[in-house]
Amino acid sequence: SYQREALLVQTPLQTVLPIRAPVDVHSQALRQVIAQGAPFIEKVLQDSQMVHFASFMFLENDSKLVLFTMYDGDFDTYIGHFAKEFGHLFDRFFSHMAVQPPMPIREHPFEFVQYLKRFVLPPVENYYFSAYPETPTHRIVQSFTRQFDFNVVRGQK
Repeated sequence: SYQREALLVQTPLQTVLPIRAPVDVHSQALRQVIAQGAPFIEKVLQDSQMVHFASFMFLENDSKLVLFTMYDGDFDTYIGHFAKEFGHLFDRFFSHMAVQPPMPIREHPFEFVQYLKRFVLPPVENYYFSAYPETPTHRIVQSFTRQFDFNVVRGQK
């Protein structure tokens, strides 16, 4: 039998979060939180060295927000870490959801993990593809940073 998940170090996360009414007001506010928070989000994700990728997508006339990520490790540790690291940004972000977690999120990491589990949808037949299934994020980052000087790439030298 095909037991590919035994080989994988990465796990996909797909959450579908219903947006608070009035949807147009709250979806626009979410866009602003994401746009304004992008530099901070990127830094925290890079520093964690456990996230392969992350993205957002609106569905159903902006009434639902989907978060896609691929991460290393177990769900509780992953989400608990970001509950603490993104605390103030998560408070702004999740205040626009129809169902909200206990806040401030930084002070309720266990409850936040339980809250988010309610919105997780697994991949169809638990199938997902990775070009590097046995390689954790930190190894990919190490390999990439050996090849490139990020300051040159970003025009900072």
